[in-house]
Amino acid sequence: MKPKSTPLISIVIPIYNACKYLQKAVDSVLNQSFIDWELILVDDGSKDGSGNMCDQIAATDDRIRVFHIPNGGVTAARSYGVSRASGEWICFVDADDTLLDGALQAMLDHSDGCDIVIGNKQIICGDRVTDEVMNTRCEQLSVLDFLSGLIKNRISQYITGRIFRKSLFEDGTIDIPRYLIMAEDFIMNVQLGNKARRVALIPDMVYGYHVYDESVSHTFRTSLAYEEVFCNYLEKALRQGPYADSLREEIVLQKVRALKAAFMSQKGKVDMKNSFLRSTRREAKTVALTRGWKLFLLLLPLKKYSYHFFNLI
Repeated sequence: MKPKSTPLISIVIPIYNACKYLQKAVDSVLNQSFIDWELILVDDGSKDGSGNMCDQIAATDDRIRVFHIPNGGVTAARSYGVSRASGEWICFVDADDTLLDGALQAMLDHSDGCDIVIGNKQIICGDRVTDEVMNTRCEQLSVLDFLSGLIKNRISQYITGRIFRKSLFEDGTIDIPRYLIMAEDFIMNVQLGNKARRVALIPDMVYGYHVYDESVSHTFRTSLAYEEVFCNYLEKALRQGPYADSLREEIVLQKVRALKAAFMSQKGKVDMKNSFLRSTRREAKTVALTRGWKLFLLLLPLKKYSYHFFNLI
């Protein structure tokens, strides 16, 4: 085992007003069979006593470090945690989620020759636990296949449930504006993937995603304006690497999917003259789409009638 000053893996937990959940998240790290880790708790300007709770937790184990920073959002807190990390690998855990038993060891066991290792997650809602199986076998992917799988949503777009080699974060890799508050993990995966060599997928369940009514994913409602900004930033991230031209069809598909998300969120009440809507429909004519996506684009001008139709199927 390496000395304490250089743990093999650094686990970063960004924390904002998470008193109700934090101890469970920390316990899931403490209970890992693999023990050569450090835990970095980043208190992102919490106002509910989470900062004091972090200090109390850190006093119980010298592998736990706490940093208190002004509120800057989850991406900034994660980036700060990485800047303070000393491990060779980085693992992110959200303060209201958990690592499953044996998760760290399972991911490290498949890390040879790879810069990212991705497992499966469980969705936990009260007493109900559902396995979300996106990886059915152990395999290694090229970066192009990884990015394509991300955009097609065949590979989990979350930043959790995986480990990253810390060298991927060098030279300011992560650059995501704070106003991107939904699906920013997707962009972060792209930015890190651009610098990777190989990516490993494993079928092991490694992460517990806990569903609470107050989570952002339950309260956020998207719009055409948000989806346009998001897609533009995603494409910008892809063009920072060498793979964007090879992923043109996937990028257009992402825009069509984003258009439908906004359409359904707004219950069909969209402006057909909106620039993002019009340009997406125009680009979609130049790529191969499934019948389902073609049908959506065809019926889009019917607005509320199309909304009710797609809401039923």
